Amino acid sequence: MRGTLKGAANNGGPSHLSMNLPLESLEAAHFGPHLHSPFRLHLPGGEQVSLELIEVKVLGHRRTEAIRDPFSLTFQGEAGWRLPQGIYPLEHEAIGLLEIFLTQVGDGKNGSLVEAIFT
Repeated sequence: MRGTLKGAANNGGPSHLSMNLPLESLEAAHFGPHLHSPFRLHLPGGEQVSLELIEVKVLGHRRTEAIRDPFSLTFQGEAGWRLPQGIYPLEHEAIGLLEIFLTQVGDGKNGSLVEAIFT
């Protein structure tokens, strides 16, 4: 999964960005040190939205054939903001660029919540 993005699947995202880490190598430990730091979400048409990583949660132990323990990431954005579920480029200054599947899981007075699950 390392290489140049061809655009966010289903979303026509930017094609000039390149991924820094293969998705299959990621574990919760990659994200823990970046809790409460900003990530840049790249939307179709070139717009960027700032999301704060507010939770990194291990979801149990890996199955025998799995390559990692499953985990989830929860991000918070502005209240009232909507994101269709899909694959998006998400960038962090230390981690680099990742192309991950995001789902909006809530919207409250404190902001919109977006989740990524890695199995």
